[in-house]
Amino acid sequence: MEQIEAVTAKGEGTWGTQKYEVALKTKVRTYHDSLNQFSRKVLSYSFTFGAPSGSIPDSRSFPTEEKRRLFLSKSFTELSLKGIPEASQQWKRLTSPVQSIVGRKLTAVSFVVDYLQLEFSPYGFLIYNGPILSIDGKTIRFAEEGYRECLRAFVGKQVSGVDEYLDKGLVLEFLDGSSFSVPLKVGADFPSPEVAEFSGPNINGFIWQANEEPFD
Repeated sequence: MEQIEAVTAKGEGTWGTQKYEVALKTKVRTYHDSLNQFSRKVLSYSFTFGAPSGSIPDSRSFPTEEKRRLFLSKSFTELSLKGIPEASQQWKRLTSPVQSIVGRKLTAVSFVVDYLQLEFSPYGFLIYNGPILSIDGKTIRFAEEGYRECLRAFVGKQVSGVDEYLDKGLVLEFLDGSSFSVPLKVGADFPSPEVAEFSGPNINGFIWQANEEPFD
């Protein structure tokens, strides 16, 4: 998955009693299948706002420009924005926070009732849809005989890559050639609103929602 983002407008507005600097942004995420034969783009629309004093800006993200516009109109007063001409917009490539685990080792696997906890200290995942394991040329699915022992055998392995594919979902690859994938496309009866969560230093609320684009 590739991500690029551009600032499309800048200005200022008042939220409550505080005046903020405001920037509108458009993000494009491009997803491919594992064989790179087809792709799908997902657009999202956000804005950031921060005090002129230089504090770390906060942000909100929306699936459509209209939803962002409605939120801004309800939340801000005296909002003044100046659009940036398309020819002057600078697109910046973004790196997913999940890339933080590349080069780290899986340090622990915990089976907790109806989800898995995977630790790549100081980062970690909560997984609500059982990963499909690929090791020594074999594929083992959740609930198959020997699954738990096979997943625990990944402890100590070093991550060589992580990506999101349209057909396989969230895939973690290891230096020895083994891998596991978390299917992100789930049925309407999936028992959790989330498929997976990722956390770590300075990372909060990084979640894969069930039936979220492009895995809807």
